[in-house]
Amino acid sequence: MLKLFFVIITLTTLVKSEDAAEWICEEINQMGNCSSLPKIPPLIRMMEIKSNTNEYPDAFYCPYSIVNMNTKCIHTYFLSCYDHMTEEEKTFFSENLPMFDDLSFCIPNRPYKKEFKEHSACLRELAISNDQLDEPQKEWQLNLERQKLMYELQKFEEMENDQITDIVDLHFWRLHDQKKCQYFKDFMRLRYIQMRSRCGMKTEKFFRQLLGNIWPMSALANNCEVDLLSYHEG
Repeated sequence: MLKLFFVIITLTTLVKSEDAAEWICEEINQMGNCSSLPKIPPLIRMMEIKSNTNEYPDAFYCPYSIVNMNTKCIHTYFLSCYDHMTEEEKTFFSENLPMFDDLSFCIPNRPYKKEFKEHSACLRELAISNDQLDEPQKEWQLNLERQKLMYELQKFEEMENDQITDIVDLHFWRLHDQKKCQYFKDFMRLRYIQMRSRCGMKTEKFFRQLLGNIWPMSALANNCEVDLLSYHEG
């Protein structure tokens, strides 16, 4: 009986801990515990599903509006998980929290939903054919694996007398590596070339506006000290 009591107490503690660590972003239908960051692909998929209904107006599909929905979710994550973060994580998020975009960039009465459906359909086709991206993508992945290993070794040394662990994997952000920035820049450049050649300049511009401002892409650009993704006229 005593053993059962301790099992119940342990399970209750775990449930309370998980509940305390949860974050919920109702607007974009995402939730998780603090070891799971909000992600862009589920947001885009949700937008695609919504675009087949009359639930939201055209302005909802403006790239800056999509960025703001993601930004709101990142802020929610930060506030919900703050007490569970290490000092390093608190510093990182405090320095890299995204700003809200100015929705005045969204043009009134523009058929954003129609445009979004066309752009996302082309993006799905590109995802099926990645021949040109195979090599830079492999280089990018290998670089990330090397960084992760370096990060884990460094954290192991730091934690010899400290048992506090990260709730999220910061190896991607923590190490300032010029190769990381260059690989990513090359990868995105080829991706944009594909978008322009197969889908047209409007699709390329749409995704530059979206990816160039959405977190964590914006944090990567900030940490690399270079404007990797934002769109430039001309």
